[in-house]
Amino acid sequence: MPPNPEFDEHGFPLNNHSFPSASTPEEKATVISKRTWKWVLVVAFLLGVIGLYGKQGVSYLLVRRATDKFRSGDMAGATYDLEQAARWSPDNLSVYELRAEMHLRQDKVDAALADLDQMARISPDSPRVFLVRGKILEERGDWKGAEADFTRLIALQPDKTEGYQHRSRIYQRQSFAIPGVNKHRQAVDDLSEIIRLDSSNDPMTYNNRAYARALGNIELEAGLEDAEKAVDLLDPLFAQYKAVEPTAPLAAKSSWAAILDTRGHLHYLLGHHDKALEDLQTAVQMAEECTKLPEEALQKTSANLELRQQAMKEVDQTLSVLYHHRGEILQALNQSEAAQADLDLARQLGYNPAGGVF
Repeated sequence: MPPNPEFDEHGFPLNNHSFPSASTPEEKATVISKRTWKWVLVVAFLLGVIGLYGKQGVSYLLVRRATDKFRSGDMAGATYDLEQAARWSPDNLSVYELRAEMHLRQDKVDAALADLDQMARISPDSPRVFLVRGKILEERGDWKGAEADFTRLIALQPDKTEGYQHRSRIYQRQSFAIPGVNKHRQAVDDLSEIIRLDSSNDPMTYNNRAYARALGNIELEAGLEDAEKAVDLLDPLFAQYKAVEPTAPLAAKSSWAAILDTRGHLHYLLGHHDKALEDLQTAVQMAEECTKLPEEALQKTSANLELRQQAMKEVDQTLSVLYHHRGEILQALNQSEAAQADLDLARQLGYNPAGGVF
């Protein structure tokens, strides 16, 4: 503890290092006056900002600055700004959404969910909350929680396809992951609603409905019609890809392989084993070609290495399903050795219906 300072006759402390250049009472008074005015200007500026934007506006400005810091990697600075933003406006949804994203980037899933829960309390009619939280709950295997969030999302925006798309997938994953649960029928209904709402004739939507029917072993003839329509819709698009790029893009080949797999699997379930094998042979060949694409072709898929690696992981998962389906067909054709080789490859690549790879 330093000794109490001594004061001169004017009341200024002696040996005060805050005033290194002030040697007379008048100079010291001038320095104090300048410092006082500096604080007055700062306070006036803050009051002006509050008057111009309001408390919520200040909060949004802080969130914007936090976003810039987060994007540049300054997590500590972003966290501090978000704390201040929440103090200015505790109901600012942007605070909790950005913080949830930051938590997810750091694999702090529970903290991210806590922020999303807060968003749901503040704004129970915000579709964004239920979309993001539903996806996280799905990844955690909380099927009921994810289904509830996607159902809420549909209620909030019944004329949009996003909620139906996510819920249909949840229905299918539950059907494999939970013994005794069969929600393939509900998945088909959601996909039918997507087709009704979306006039774009997306081939993958028809493919997904066909596959849902195959997985549930329901309406197989209607499923085959869906698969044929998906083939008809994708064929000219694939031809366009090939015309522009002799080595078709990864996404195009993956989509084509998936549709042929769906049609082949439906042929298998209907007892058309030769047609099934023909489709699966082509599908496997195309998917295997994706694993052999040169790095330049992969870079056209995405300049981001992490995204390219994720894309290749998805190709492996697709291949695991194709090998499994071809193995089943080969078994039906009494080609036991070749069938076992395919089934083994499927397991090695991660075929796991309960884990979401089916």
